[in-house]
Amino acid sequence: MKRNKDRALIKSDYVALLKAGRMFGPVRALMSYAFLKDVNPDSQRWRVKVRVVRFTEFLTKDQPPKVQRIDFIMLDEKNKSMECNIPQRWIDTHRGRLIEDHVYFIHYFEVVNARTTHRPVDHDYMSRLTKHTIITEVPNVAPDFPLYACTIRSFSELRAKADKREYLLDGIGVLEKCGHAVIQCTSSGSKPLRTIHITNGSETAAVSLWGDHANNFEAQRYIDMSAYGPVVLLFVGVTTGYFRGRLTLQASPTCRWYVNPMLPETSMLKDSLTNAIGPAEWIGAPPEQVHAANVTVTQLSEYSNPHEVWGNTYTVVAKFRSLKQNQPWWYMACTLCKKRSDPYGDGYRCSNSKCTGTSALPRYRITFFVTEPEPPAEGEPVAVEFICFGPTGDELTGVPVEALVAATGNDPALIPEHITRLYGRVYEFGVTVGGGSLQNDNTTFRVDSIRNAVVPAEQAAAMHPLGLEVPPPAAQPQQQNADNPPAEIVPPVSTPVRDVVSPLRAQDVAAQSSTSAASKEESFVEDLDMPSDDTNIRELKRLKKQRPGRKLLMQPNDDEE
Repeated sequence: MKRNKDRALIKSDYVALLKAGRMFGPVRALMSYAFLKDVNPDSQRWRVKVRVVRFTEFLTKDQPPKVQRIDFIMLDEKNKSMECNIPQRWIDTHRGRLIEDHVYFIHYFEVVNARTTHRPVDHDYMSRLTKHTIITEVPNVAPDFPLYACTIRSFSELRAKADKREYLLDGIGVLEKCGHAVIQCTSSGSKPLRTIHITNGSETAAVSLWGDHANNFEAQRYIDMSAYGPVVLLFVGVTTGYFRGRLTLQASPTCRWYVNPMLPETSMLKDSLTNAIGPAEWIGAPPEQVHAANVTVTQLSEYSNPHEVWGNTYTVVAKFRSLKQNQPWWYMACTLCKKRSDPYGDGYRCSNSKCTGTSALPRYRITFFVTEPEPPAEGEPVAVEFICFGPTGDELTGVPVEALVAATGNDPALIPEHITRLYGRVYEFGVTVGGGSLQNDNTTFRVDSIRNAVVPAEQAAAMHPLGLEVPPPAAQPQQQNADNPPAEIVPPVSTPVRDVVSPLRAQDVAAQSSTSAASKEESFVEDLDMPSDDTNIRELKRLKKQRPGRKLLMQPNDDEE
């Protein structure tokens, strides 16, 4: 019966192609086609019948940018999906022949192993079009041919996948709240961010849309639609995590969203929440600041009331002056929500009462003062308090936090050389006034990005050509002044740590380039000059693979991110 059905489908396709004048030979049109679940590298002569969806262009950094490759998803009648891409050299050949959501026969394509992380669909292999690929549109498509390349996960399944990166995930919920697009400073520049709240009736998840996704989300239209009934949103191509104890979906560059998709899950959500949820609402007032403002340290110091500038973002060139006294530079962070965690039995207990996290890892929280790059002609320089967390601390120091914690023997009173060496350096910071500043005596600015380093000529001259700092002669004591605080303010770590490549190299500074990502964890052991015995090496490796329940001797303050 199945074979007869397949033959009938082939015959109907053959007749349709004849009528449309799109057949490149009777033999080719009559060839059977494979289902995507069967496609593998054992053959390179596959022919499939698929709907093409979720096109994404990846651009080069050229000016103007060029299309480097195009990715899309192939979806067949069995609701199986497979990733496909068009290499740059064949974009002109094939892109104009493919229209999103249309159905095609695609014949002759390369089959390779799927990517190891962030797979957009669940398939062991992916495909690439070649010069010889034959694309033929199917004119008459069965009404039950699948429309959406997705595997919808429940909120509980999304929670279980938090911080796992093998697959991009798909989630669905009813629009509950929508935020305005606000500018955020990131390591790659200032980008708009929009936060969406969706609910399944018992739990709310936040969806973070960045860049073009944030601008293209038709928030007002969807809020207006919600006045007439629940608006169901399907987000495909997201990663999951936790922020402040809440399940968060982060949109990837390939993310798409569908409004009230024609799926059984949509009907179920609408039926269950029609009378249980009201119209969607805005989150807060529209932001007054559209772009990140370029300011000076002196101007930042004038923002004494954090409520007035809360949520604003600024770009400032400033000199790293010194650490804030009596403030630990790391803390034990809950692996779920990043709040402080305290030892509890064989594990940890998160300070966030709504979080169920039982494990913790060291995380940067570096609080420091900055001044203007050049000292004033008269009087003391104005100092402003900055704070950086997690990955931003990695960028600033160039060393993963676990390595420095082990190098200091888990003693928060010891400040490692990789931090004290930052004194006197000049950086371009992207900063935000966050919620943690509201309860402080003075406005504290959170560092979101460290885009460029600006090194004074005299400092650059004292640096190794390869970016390694040249230590000063032992007989020449350091000058103790306002721009170079005395060593007793923040004592460096007693265990010597070998010079490593500067976090922001001198030659990168000259080119005004962006900072690189933090050093890779797998190489952090080699970046430290440890004693001859293997004790600390084993400690570093154990920290890298740290299990829940491992206790570190650290009791930080309550002002974590």
